[in-house]
Amino acid sequence: MSAAASLPFLIVIPGMSFTDAYFETMSGLTTTGSTVMVGLDQLAPAINLWRHALQWYGGMGIIVLAIAILPLLGVGGMQLYRAEVPGAYKDKLTPRIADTAKALWAVYAGITALCIVALRLAGMTWFDAVCHAFTAMSLGGYSTHDASVGHFDSPVIAARFEGRDVSALARQLRAERVLVSARHGNLRVSTHFYNNERDLEDFDRALGRIL
Repeated sequence: MSAAASLPFLIVIPGMSFTDAYFETMSGLTTTGSTVMVGLDQLAPAINLWRHALQWYGGMGIIVLAIAILPLLGVGGMQLYRAEVPGAYKDKLTPRIADTAKALWAVYAGITALCIVALRLAGMTWFDAVCHAFTAMSLGGYSTHDASVGHFDSPVIAARFEGRDVSALARQLRAERVLVSARHGNLRVSTHFYNNERDLEDFDRALGRIL
């Protein structure tokens, strides 16, 4: 499957080796986020969308998708489901494993749609919003630009602190037990479903003390 998913890279990008195409595909499907590609700003939109779609499929799990649409995989389906589905909770949500897989994908797609709208309202184009929603939902890390979210230079999307050493700022926040990352001169903060209002308040206070 990974070899087949590498074909669009080989067809669209002149001179790309099979090794690089396969690496990019596997990185996407496993949501690793590593990339061997540069010049993403000039990359054909179709292939850029394909990169992010690979991460989106991998985020929930190709096997979970297969169980949802191929009932013939019902034999041993629960074992495949438990091996592939993300998160600590592995029990079925419905009596039939195929229905559980469909329900998970419906929730995953619904939240992705909300994320697309939120990113569009934050200032991204529809294309960038779709791609970054795909990679945000899968926690993959791909971007449509070489500068990643720093390209947008938007405090809503990524925080930039002019005149400050962002790497040092990130280390100070981590010392305050606030996990952030510094990339391309921007401070990146990722919130998750398990974060609550108190976590956001702690981040705000920690950033206030440092600044």
